Amino acid sequence: MCLLIVLRDVIPDWPLVIAANREEHYDRPGETPRLLWETPRIFGGRDPRAGGTWLAVNQWGMVCALTNRPRKEPPPAEVRSRGLLCLDAAKQRSPIAVADMIGREMERNLYSGFNLVCSTQGDGRCFYFDGHLREKPLGRGLFVITIGDANDPSLAKVRRVHEMLDVTRTRPFTQWIEQLEAICRYHAGDPNGCDALCLHDETSGTVSSSILALHGADPHLHTFRHCQGRPCEYDYVKVLWPAGFFGTP
Repeated sequence: MCLLIVLRDVIPDWPLVIAANREEHYDRPGETPRLLWETPRIFGGRDPRAGGTWLAVNQWGMVCALTNRPRKEPPPAEVRSRGLLCLDAAKQRSPIAVADMIGREMERNLYSGFNLVCSTQGDGRCFYFDGHLREKPLGRGLFVITIGDANDPSLAKVRRVHEMLDVTRTRPFTQWIEQLEAICRYHAGDPNGCDALCLHDETSGTVSSSILALHGADPHLHTFRHCQGRPCEYDYVKVLWPAGFFGTP
């Protein structure tokens, strides 16, 4: 399971902000954000085992982010990495184009269950797959996604984020980022608790955390902060974009 926190049109001047905790086996922590693809340009974390990603942004400012979810029936014997599907989504120019691509791809029945968020500043969508594909729009507000639908109140992690993050309170952008970092570190003394957001299991847990923020007017202000390791133990650092990353070549 992973954690996605999506803020759309909540923070003034920053219409899209996404925080993500990656949960994996400790022998598969993933590589720090880097240029993943040249044409179109895609930047994000890389799974060295399968070559895919769990969080990436493309040159047009569309963010794609992935969490796992159960399938209602067993997946096929040979499955394709969901991270590769996330990378394929990031090669598209818009969530509309992603919808067309995923609709065709799901006909091949090659994937375990997933939740895939694809969002620009103007259009956000979540694709749910548990053996059957559903698509839901993401409008304005806070969306928390783990193993179920966005803002599923039956999930303790979802409830915990909503309790900790008051989207009605005005604060400077830097304080929003500080609070998101604090939320991603949270486990209240029990890193294996049902509402722990930074997870410390024996063989798997939170292996990295990222916060990606897109400015509404100036792409030079777009920000990618990344923590390689458990965010309760390591600091977030600002990741530098490749020169001229954003915009059409």
